Amino acid sequence: MNDTRIHTRLLALGLALALAACSTNPTGPGPVPIEETQFASSLGIDLAAMERLETGVYIQDLEVGDGTAAEVGDSLWVHYELWLPDGTLVQDSKELNDDKPIPLVLVGPPHGVISGWVDGIPGMRVGGTRRLVIPSERAYGPSAMRDQVGNVIIPAHSNLVFEVELADVRRPGTD
Repeated sequence: MNDTRIHTRLLALGLALALAACSTNPTGPGPVPIEETQFASSLGIDLAAMERLETGVYIQDLEVGDGTAAEVGDSLWVHYELWLPDGTLVQDSKELNDDKPIPLVLVGPPHGVISGWVDGIPGMRVGGTRRLVIPSERAYGPSAMRDQVGNVIIPAHSNLVFEVELADVRRPGTD
């Protein structure tokens, strides 16, 4: 994929995420610690079997890849699924992008992904799949995420569950 197409896709994705994140009206209950969160059994979350990072993000490699390990600042191509703790599937990147990996840069807010990804993705290898359980303060905090017509898709103070498949990694300054 040439650089112009990559940058155009990254810009479009970033704009879509920024617009979706622009809700500054806190709604709903306050934050619930991950350890007190009731996860739907369909998600298969077992915090005791996961690694807890210093930031409070939990990670678990479901499949260890054998390719390049991701680092902060890298350009990544990923597939992901995002769930609320009650088991509601919020987003499936394969549906969003015609089964093509989503390009992104592993940098944090305000110009990148949520902090929980910057915490939980480094060290993951191409070909691997990792589960992330992210506390609300490392996700969208007190802001509700809304769809294009204004419906709340992620309530304020939501803890989030992701499954991320790393398809490719490119270091800054490389082709």
